[in-house]
Amino acid sequence: MYKIFFVSLILLFNFLPIAAADDEAKVFVDNIASQVLSVLNAQATTAGERREKLIEIFTEAIEINWMAKFALGRNWQTLSLAQQNEYVAVYKNYLIDTYVNRFMEYKSQKLLISAAQQVSQGNYVVKTEIVQNHENKPNVRVDYRLSSKYSSRYGHFKIIDIVIEDVSMITSQRSEFTQVINTKGFYGLLEKLK
Repeated sequence: MYKIFFVSLILLFNFLPIAAADDEAKVFVDNIASQVLSVLNAQATTAGERREKLIEIFTEAIEINWMAKFALGRNWQTLSLAQQNEYVAVYKNYLIDTYVNRFMEYKSQKLLISAAQQVSQGNYVVKTEIVQNHENKPNVRVDYRLSSKYSSRYGHFKIIDIVIEDVSMITSQRSEFTQVINTKGFYGLLEKLK
């Protein structure tokens, strides 16, 4: 009887840190969503001011350097340091222009967080759903992949991928970028991203 009790305690204490980290991952995504919605709903600001604040949130919450390197895949190793730096700067602007502009389109949608789980050492997935405010628009499933190797002012994580309806942003980018480099070279990719 005592043996079962102690084994149960050990299992419980081993589970608690994982559960706590899962909850932290949820809080991290919730904090970012709250910040974004707060900016979008601010009546006393111009569109330019809202965009600048969204850029600030986006660049703080996303691990851009890691994502840039992942998206380039094996081609990263073939670049000089100067080319790597140039590419990361262009990639950052590309992400900002693509995703901050999408954020600007959101009007009164809600983000529901359904679950969070650790998928590997230091990596988590937070499952969410964007609930549309129009009956004729379907809800959108969005999963955020987080890494605890990085930290931001929103918590002990940074986003390393966004998966929309089971399509990974960085995996899609890697495939597309490789194709462009194979046909148009590195500078062809930079031009496309610009």
